[in-house]
Amino acid sequence: MKRVCIAVALVLVLAAQSVAYLYAEGSASGTNAPAAAGKKVYNCEACKVSMDMPGKCPVCGIELAEVVMTDEPAAPAETKKK
Repeated sequence: MKRVCIAVALVLVLAAQSVAYLYAEGSASGTNAPAAAGKKVYNCEACKVSMDMPGKCPVCGIELAEVVMTDEPAAPAETKKK
């Protein structure tokens, strides 16, 4: 009986995550299209969801991080030499 309860809980959690993901993908404010230069977008670092307004990620609930888009390419990441 305990295994059945755990399995049902797991299925419900996965279903809720799927619905939230589909909602985020289909909403007008939650597009993953590249933003224009100078425009602020808000990204979830865990789910890679981008939105045009601040708030929480509709998939995982983490606070969205503000990113300002520019025309300049991103600087290459620095690597540490040992």
